[in-house]
Amino acid sequence: MDGEVLKVTLVEDKADLGKPDLIKLEKLATRLLELDHFISECKTEFSEAQAELEEFKRKSAVEKRLCELTGLPFVDRTGELEDKVNKLKERLESLSSERVNVYMEIMKGLAEVIVPIQGDEPSAITEDEVFFTFRDNKQFPAIIQFIRKELKFGIPPVYISLQPDGIRVVGLNDKVAALEELVKAIEELRKKARNEIESRKVTEPTMQKTKVEEEMPPPKNVLQSLKKLGKI
Repeated sequence: MDGEVLKVTLVEDKADLGKPDLIKLEKLATRLLELDHFISECKTEFSEAQAELEEFKRKSAVEKRLCELTGLPFVDRTGELEDKVNKLKERLESLSSERVNVYMEIMKGLAEVIVPIQGDEPSAITEDEVFFTFRDNKQFPAIIQFIRKELKFGIPPVYISLQPDGIRVVGLNDKVAALEELVKAIEELRKKARNEIESRKVTEPTMQKTKVEEEMPPPKNVLQSLKKLGKI
């Protein structure tokens, strides 16, 4: 394989054309975000309506009796408030049901998703990463947020990158968390250096002993034997 260049070409199978892609899933994920917003608002309104109904029921008996004794008109809002609570409850159930359906549709789509990267050639290569852009420079913020949040997938691993001009903490956007990683990295650096020192203390005496033994003259009995043989 010397001199050969291995090139991988991405080929879209015709069978994959009907499968969901990120464009469709982006729309679904956007709708899911809208539903989350509507559900949050509806929960607040529902809670407030329930509180208003309970408060009215708590005071209505006294107010009704007071009106009877003073001749003031009494307006019974029980039916109105109960109707409001019921309508909000129905809306909340409807939104929640739609959310479940959209959520599951996204998950089913992700199970067979086609990811439209620009091609097999990266758009950028640095010392620390290789970056592939999506086709036609499209962006998919909603579905990417969904994937990272719900599947805990595609989140950069936390690591320390030493640069000539400083230290980069990759995979975090919180200052305190980044400082904690930096402290751990410095401690790990010191540990590695200490381990290297200890390993050299073990190997160097052995090497020095061998060198000394090689340089030492042979014992006297060996010299006498060599003289008899006429070697020296």
